[in-house]
Amino acid sequence: MLFLAVAIHGSGCGGGGCNKIDIESFRSTSGWQVATSARMPSPKGALVLDAGLGAKPEDAIEMLSRRPGWRAIAVEPEHTHWRNARQVLQASFGDRATTVWAGVASRSGTMPLNGGGALQRGGASSFGTGGSRSRAGERSIEVNVTTLDDLVDQANGKELFFAKIDVQGFELEALKGARRLLKDGLLSWLYLEFDPNLLGGDSPAPAVKLVEFLRDHGFVCGPAHRQVCYKMPRSNGRRCYTDLFCGLSSKAFAQPGWVDRLTRLARAMHRGCYSAKATDDDIASCAVYNRPYDGRCKPLHDVTCGGYFPTDGADWGFHPDVY
Repeated sequence: MLFLAVAIHGSGCGGGGCNKIDIESFRSTSGWQVATSARMPSPKGALVLDAGLGAKPEDAIEMLSRRPGWRAIAVEPEHTHWRNARQVLQASFGDRATTVWAGVASRSGTMPLNGGGALQRGGASSFGTGGSRSRAGERSIEVNVTTLDDLVDQANGKELFFAKIDVQGFELEALKGARRLLKDGLLSWLYLEFDPNLLGGDSPAPAVKLVEFLRDHGFVCGPAHRQVCYKMPRSNGRRCYTDLFCGLSSKAFAQPGWVDRLTRLARAMHRGCYSAKATDDDIASCAVYNRPYDGRCKPLHDVTCGGYFPTDGADWGFHPDVY
């Protein structure tokens, strides 16, 4: 069951009371729940983005269903997923939904996409530091990539109210493609996958750079939910990730030290992937990705990853009964 708790406070946003949203009070594993929360603003005619659709464009569907005046851009580089999303969104929402067959990156062009749906590092067509590295023998295909700036321009939008970006480790490169939006303060809210292993592979440094990039462009951020970990059969290790919810500091606030806390979390989750020994109680990927239950998978949300984030989660004010 998904859980969402939201609060608006005066504390932490300058004193004396204000209407900024406490970014660390959100608890949700779905971007659409954050975007359509009753505590969030709901501007008429808002343009929202769902980048990285996977098998179903759930966030785009829910945002358009719950906010009839909104428009959505849905972006996906994997052809079958894009085709299915286009059919569903056009049938249900008509011209309120724009579906784009492409990846998102720091500039337009082409890049290799691996079998797991991730843009690849390395290779003549690649640029940037994030994304997945192909395994030996793994096939890839060339796909078009575009930028957030271009997507908004092509949708005849002036600003982007909310963006959910889950692009398998290419989140930082995707944001670098929003130069105009970021420079002019025209991207207000973000919901990002935060997976240090996809972002950086052998190092947590790219995940830290993502946090610093967000800070430098006027955002405050917090984890949207407890980290989720699951077993990686290939390495007998554990992969841990979470999602970040971010808002412009003119609209949201976080308690002092949020950058340091996210930096420590990134390093801890990265260590967990390479140092933790998988046990029979570890979560397997089928539970995370809703694959058929085979008797060996069980959910494990409240897990200590890499020796950090104890189950009480005091650093972020987590409550044991969230999940």
